[in-house]
Amino acid sequence: MGYFHYTDLNAIYSMLTNKNLRLTDIRYLNDSMELREGVTKLLDVIHQIQPNENSAQEYFDKAKSYLEQGLKDSIDGGVSEDPIFVFSLSNQADCLSQWRGYGMYAIEFDPEVLREEVGRIYKCEYDNASKVKLVMEKLNHAVSEVSLDMRQNYGCNNESIEVLSDLIAFSTTLKSTGFNEECEYRVIASSSLSGFSDNVKYRVRGDILIPYFEVPISLNCIKSITVGPIKNQSLAFNSLYEFVKKIERVHQLEIGNIEYEIDVNRSEIPYRE
Repeated sequence: MGYFHYTDLNAIYSMLTNKNLRLTDIRYLNDSMELREGVTKLLDVIHQIQPNENSAQEYFDKAKSYLEQGLKDSIDGGVSEDPIFVFSLSNQADCLSQWRGYGMYAIEFDPEVLREEVGRIYKCEYDNASKVKLVMEKLNHAVSEVSLDMRQNYGCNNESIEVLSDLIAFSTTLKSTGFNEECEYRVIASSSLSGFSDNVKYRVRGDILIPYFEVPISLNCIKSITVGPIKNQSLAFNSLYEFVKKIERVHQLEIGNIEYEIDVNRSEIPYRE
C-alpha cells in the first residue's frame, strides 16, 4: 500500500525539482478547526486521569495542570512560538473526493522509504470509540511522564516540553467521522523540536501568508504520479511523462541504478464539465 498526496501541479513540480516536502502550519489548513477539535477532546478527558499507586499526588497534579495549560495555549488563537506543521497523505488511490478537495495530481510515496527519510507517520483516527480509548492511553502516558520528570527535576525541562509537543501532535490525528473517506496519514512536526524554527518560510494564499517549512527527501521515496480527471488529460499526461523521465534519467545516473523509475498514470475516473 502506498501513501498518496493529492495536490496541484506546482507542488508536484516543486517536489520533483527541489526534493522536499512542504509541511504547513496546521492553523492555516483548509479546516481551521482541526487543531481546536482535537485538543478539545484531550481537555475534556484530562480531568479523568487518576494517579497510580506509584505516583506522587503533588507532582501528578502539577503535571496535569502543566499539560492542560499547554493544550489551552495551543488553541488560544494567538501567535505561537512552537506551531505544529503537517503534510497530509492518504492510502486511497484515485479517490474522487480527494481530487475534488485537494488538487488534480497525486504523488505516491513508498511508506517504508518515506518513514526512513522523514520519521514517524501518524495515522488519523475517525471512529469515536477508538478515539476515546486512544485519548485515555495517550493522556495517562503523558501525565505519568511529566509527573516523573517533575519529580526527578522539579520544574519542566526539555522532556516535559517534548511530551506536550507530542500530545499536541497527536491531537491533530483526531478527525471528524465525516472525513473518514480520506483515510489520512500525516507527517507531523513541531518547528522548534525538529530544528526548523529558523527555517520557516511563507507563501501567499489570497490575502494571507501561509507559514511552512521544508523537509528534504530523496526521489527514492516517490513511486508514481497520477494525473486526475481533468480536461485535456492526455496532453497533461504527455508533458508530465516527458518531464518525469528527464528527472528520472538524472537520478539514475546519480544513484547508479538504471532500473529506478517513477510511474506516470492517468486517473480512471472520467472527466465531467
